[in-house]
Amino acid sequence: MEILAKQLLKYIKQIKNIHNLSKNYLDSLYSVYPFNKFEYIISHLLAKKNT
Repeated sequence: MEILAKQLLKYIKQIKNIHNLSKNYLDSLYSVYPFNKFEYIISHLLAKKNT
C-alpha cells in the first residue's frame, strides 16, 4: 500500500488544478466500505485525464 500511495502522490503532483486532492484533504477522508482514499484519488485522476 505504501508503494501505491507514493505512486498516486506522484501523479497528483504531475497534474495541476485537481480539486479535492490536497494532502490535507486526503488525510481527512475516512473509508466507508467498499470505498477508500485510493479509489477516490484514482477516480479523480481518471476524470482529470478525460477532460
